[in-house]
Amino acid sequence: MLTGNVLIYLVGLPWLAVVRGTGLERTLELGLYPFVPGDTSSSTSQRPSCRQHGGSWDGARASKPPMTGRVVQILVCPIATELPRPVERARAVAGRGLEGDRYFAGTGTWSDYPVQTGTDLTLIEAEVLDAVGLSGRAARRTLVTR
Repeated sequence: MLTGNVLIYLVGLPWLAVVRGTGLERTLELGLYPFVPGDTSSSTSQRPSCRQHGGSWDGARASKPPMTGRVVQILVCPIATELPRPVERARAVAGRGLEGDRYFAGTGTWSDYPVQTGTDLTLIEAEVLDAVGLSGRAARRTLVTR
């Protein structure tokens, strides 16, 4: 878990600095400091053992009520080098993504990547965008949720 977090920060912080045009201190304020407490607590916490729950563990049902959310913005981008544009609605096709989007057409940056997962539909929370001062377009995700 720690290695994964370090890798995410090694890639994400320079990207954030370039996109936002910020110096080191501001980049750390936006992209590192707010997330360190959660990252350190999740990497050091232990899940309850199966024995504590009658021999089975279903973490989602046992520990949290169902979560709800809503889509606040849908974005598609037919050309990989352009920013996505907001649309009122889009047709989602399993295994392909949103009609009108570059990944649906197979022309996205990662379309030729050997592992074809994670590009069909991408989500980001509006609260995260607000915290780092980015728009849904700049984040280049297909769905913004709240």
